[in-house]
Amino acid sequence: MDRHPWPTTLGGGTAPYSVADVAPLLRAISLIGHVFALNLSSGGDPGAHEKPAPMTLRTPVYSHSQHGDIRRPMTCSRFIPLLVGTWTTVTLGFAQVGWAEKTGMCNVAREIAVKGMDRFDKQRLMAIAAIRRAHDLCSGDPGIAYDLGLAYYLDKQLPKARNIWEHLYKNTKDLPASDHLGMKVHANLAWLRFEMGDDEEAHFLAFEGVKKFPGNLALAHTKYMALTRMGRYLEAYDWLSREHLPGSQPKEWMHDAAQYMVENLWREFRGGKHLVSLKNNIDFLIKEYPDEMAFVKAKERLLIAEVDPNGEIPPLTPLPESDWPKQGNIGERTQELDPLLQALPPLDPWKKRDDAFALLVGISRYQNIEPRHYADRDAINMATLLTRRGVFLPDDDHTRVRIDEQATLETLNQDLEWLANKGRSYPNALLLFYFSGLGSPWGGGKPPQFIDGLLLPSQVSGQTINPHTTIPLYKLRNLFANLPDRDMVVILDTCFNGRGMCGTRFKGPQYNPSARQLAKTEGWAVASLHGDAGLQDPARQGAFTYALIRGLMGAGQSHKGTSPTNGWITLKEAFQYAATRLKAETPAFDGFLTGPGAILMTRAHGEH
Repeated sequence: MDRHPWPTTLGGGTAPYSVADVAPLLRAISLIGHVFALNLSSGGDPGAHEKPAPMTLRTPVYSHSQHGDIRRPMTCSRFIPLLVGTWTTVTLGFAQVGWAEKTGMCNVAREIAVKGMDRFDKQRLMAIAAIRRAHDLCSGDPGIAYDLGLAYYLDKQLPKARNIWEHLYKNTKDLPASDHLGMKVHANLAWLRFEMGDDEEAHFLAFEGVKKFPGNLALAHTKYMALTRMGRYLEAYDWLSREHLPGSQPKEWMHDAAQYMVENLWREFRGGKHLVSLKNNIDFLIKEYPDEMAFVKAKERLLIAEVDPNGEIPPLTPLPESDWPKQGNIGERTQELDPLLQALPPLDPWKKRDDAFALLVGISRYQNIEPRHYADRDAINMATLLTRRGVFLPDDDHTRVRIDEQATLETLNQDLEWLANKGRSYPNALLLFYFSGLGSPWGGGKPPQFIDGLLLPSQVSGQTINPHTTIPLYKLRNLFANLPDRDMVVILDTCFNGRGMCGTRFKGPQYNPSARQLAKTEGWAVASLHGDAGLQDPARQGAFTYALIRGLMGAGQSHKGTSPTNGWITLKEAFQYAATRLKAETPAFDGFLTGPGAILMTRAHGEH
């Protein structure tokens, strides 16, 4: 029996009824089902699609497309008329070419794409399936294509994301610079190519991008990262010096590029080349970039090392071209605590203490010795947490923060005396000293015996590290030991073995650090003695400080804990959380906490 004819155009003409004819309708019905299911799963919130998931610089650069013409999410009252309208339209016989546009289904597909991105974190598989079907139905919509590529990226399906975004890039690259979607596609595709290990292509895309979108830091970052992983440090530095990009990040990139060039000079020197053979290179750098002190200091130190057999030769520093992974999300910053800390609601003023005082020190850039990465951020983020969710008031009379060049020996001695005087003036005061930076052992005798640990101020020189040029631990202990009835907290994100990322690495006697100097102290939390405190690179923090802040933000509450404290977190709870986390990552972790650590530090939960 012949089947009934199925009209394919408004003007007439028929074709036999087949599966191909009704495929658009079946996809539409399935798609509407996804709209309905997603809408019910989100509670029918009419504003849910307007809340894109927060994206940081590298996850990837830009979130979903945020279509400007999207109507309200689907509800049951809108579902039935749309289904009837879809059936009527198809039976009237629109051609399959342009069918989605003519029936208005692209608007539905856009709603699905945004709703899918909104539910991505909680219902990933369903969200990806919905966005993919939306793309199948309305494949010509660039916003839906962008969202599908983003979903694949977040799901670690990088080849699929690349294919989607590359096709979209070809269709948007000639759009004017004012087109926001074109800019997002360009920036994210460039970073994706870098993440997949194609440095040349990533650099080319970023190079074209920064010309078309001047001042775009996402594209600039990709260009810088691609150049440095290829070992083209001078090219990266020269470009940054001429580009004058906004913000502090480009200055950090310039500083790092300069340090990479200096390390290359030292590697040649360590390999047997004399200063005379390096002179042309270093003189060129100083002539071309006279404001870069890293090159001037490098020449001075190379000269000293050339003429003095005992001169300082800095330890080997990793270089991106040899030490970075060739693929992967280098510099991933989704773990950064900064936005989380800034979003914390301030503690009620009446819960603050007028007799609580804190001194926080973070030294990342030393004047004469190697850096301790992220120490400045450690102190700043710890201060932010303690003044927002702790009892410490944020004014200078209660909380002092010293960063990098501010943390000279003279200033630190004055600040420590200020802290001790506050303890003498206020009965039952709470005093806190925090330090993140380089540490060093101090010892003597034969065989060498560890005597004390030293905290290094910013201007110390490698040849003059001794108790008179630093802050020895016995000074801290004695300074605060004579303050009865005071609560004292000392947090040290450093170590004292002379090795690793947290201690100086100059050649000399090896000491076995001991905690006996701290045997009678209470409330001292130390990152490490024998080991390496380590770094949490994705968060740009010291590993110990990162874990401790996490604990103080709430993760440590009742962790192997003490009795409930009504939302307050003690030093002991935060430390135990940090120790458990760090031991899981580094079994050799040997940080310790002295005394009971029952001091209430931060309030984790909302106000009651």
